[in-house]
Amino acid sequence: MGRKNQFRRRRKKGLEVAARRRRRWRRWRRALAAGVLVAGVTALGVWAHSQWPRWRQQWLAGERLFPLKEIQITTPLRAVTREQILLRSGLRAGQNLLAIDLARVRRALEEIPYAAEVSVERVLPHVVRIGIIERRPVARVRLYSRFGEESLEARICYLDGEGMVMPGGMEGRPGDDPFADEPLPEVVGVDPTEVTLGQMTGDLRLRWALRLIEVYRQLRLDEQAGLRTIDLTETGVLHVALDNGVRATLGPDELPRQLLRLFYLQEVGRANGRRLLQVDLSIPNNCPSLWTPAEPSAPSAGFPKGVLKLPLARDV
Repeated sequence: MGRKNQFRRRRKKGLEVAARRRRRWRRWRRALAAGVLVAGVTALGVWAHSQWPRWRQQWLAGERLFPLKEIQITTPLRAVTREQILLRSGLRAGQNLLAIDLARVRRALEEIPYAAEVSVERVLPHVVRIGIIERRPVARVRLYSRFGEESLEARICYLDGEGMVMPGGMEGRPGDDPFADEPLPEVVGVDPTEVTLGQMTGDLRLRWALRLIEVYRQLRLDEQAGLRTIDLTETGVLHVALDNGVRATLGPDELPRQLLRLFYLQEVGRANGRRLLQVDLSIPNNCPSLWTPAEPSAPSAGFPKGVLKLPLARDV
């Protein structure tokens, strides 16, 4: 019995050793296979990465795949031309649609002074859509430059409500100016060094004039008489001329109240058979004014819709 048990123990131990060897061999074989697989995938990735520029140029960025055939302008334009868009964007027929850098195209178009918002969209297989929301000018500025030895040449620029300086045309060439027929107020007395095309003006006086235009429109006073000129020549005041011939001097404070007083004075004058010619509203407690007899046929314009009618004793 003793010998049999000893034999059994030896046989069992031998079987266990063989089983451990087989397990180690399987683990080593799996590790070897995984290593070979990782090495193969890595080598394939390195090779593919090295070949990617050639493949991209040949298949993706080549003009044979998804060539650009149409550039669609999705918004109505008045100042920005299609030629400007093509020149700034660098887009041309035949370019591979997938290779076009839309962010670069958008940044290039945003540099157009009249462009307020720009969107660029890729539409497979052959279309690029461009949308531009234009800035709307609210004022006109005339800048003079010497042409020759004696003559001066005037160039028209425009300002939007944010102070962006936008190009117009040369004086005497209305065909070059998209807003030549717009009844916009002209700002005079502007320092030319403060006006740079394609940039926001930092001139505080110009900002003040733009604020005046904004308030004048908010009060809807332009329905009765439009702003003709805003003169910045004198420090601390604005000299304003209206389409009906009235001239007013305005101070920097309480623009809405000053403009309402200006309109109310005109209405009071009409009611009393007199026409306002000139008034200084920059003086807080007084308003020196110049009057003339009104024409009998001139009817009262009445208060614009939405304008508060102030008591006479308080505002005149």
